[in-house]
Amino acid sequence: MDDQPAGVSSQPQNSNVAQPSSLTYEETPVIESVPQEPPQEIPFPSELPKPIHHSFGSTIGMMILFLLLFAVGMGISVFLRQYLGSRSERSTVAETIQPTPTSSPTPYVINLLSPTATPTATIAPRSDAWISYPVVSGTTKQPIVGVTFQLPPDVLPPICDGGNCASQGTYLPGGSRFTVAPRGRGQLLVDARGNVGLTDASGKSFVIKQVVLTNGKKALEYTGNFGGSTVGGYTFSSMHGFMIEIDDGMTLEMNNFAPAGLTVDFVGDEAVFTKIVATVEKNLQSLTTLTPTPTRVVTPTGTLQPTP
Repeated sequence: MDDQPAGVSSQPQNSNVAQPSSLTYEETPVIESVPQEPPQEIPFPSELPKPIHHSFGSTIGMMILFLLLFAVGMGISVFLRQYLGSRSERSTVAETIQPTPTSSPTPYVINLLSPTATPTATIAPRSDAWISYPVVSGTTKQPIVGVTFQLPPDVLPPICDGGNCASQGTYLPGGSRFTVAPRGRGQLLVDARGNVGLTDASGKSFVIKQVVLTNGKKALEYTGNFGGSTVGGYTFSSMHGFMIEIDDGMTLEMNNFAPAGLTVDFVGDEAVFTKIVATVEKNLQSLTTLTPTPTRVVTPTGTLQPTP
């Protein structure tokens, strides 16, 4: 029995139908497997390296190096702080003293300010200027007009030598005693002009001579290089003085003596005394011509003594 059905031809019914063309197939390439190499064994050293041990000396060296680096770092830090601080301070000062900006000035234009009154400066007196003092009358206790003298600024003002104030005195820088007394008309002490003799309170005579001062005024100069005493009660080891003619009825006695028992610079004070006498010359009033009088004995800063 035939498996094919009857009346069914194996050819297609319609012979006019074109036969399909043969199909083209792309072959899949064959991928060959890459042979794998067997893993290689990593050789291990038979002995591991020994750890490095640092010696004590190398440890000390590392510590010293660390300390040096630390010190250098600290030094650089301090320097930078001081440097930056100084720059900051200078900039702050510059900003502080910088004048406040005003309106922009026109170049090359000078602004003239109106003049302002300058306060008058007070001029202090010279510390080396000598001080002028009047000669005080023994009777009125008032200054005699026109009769003055000057003393250095470091010398105390003269004071009365006694209750009646017949003379005034003070001490010069070297320790010598300086006295001044008016004599003659209206005074407690007698005039001392012309031919007179001068002695101390005990009667010892001074060496005297007539002199003319630099302003032309006459004076009687006396010197006693001996131990004596004045009528006022002062004992002395040496004395130098002048009886200066003031006018036709008055003379001015000026003494410089070294008090007995005291160590003084008599020579140094003599230079000061000479300058004091010169200040009296500048203030003397006009003199009239004086006529000689009979010889009398006069004790400096004392009373009239009878002629021996």
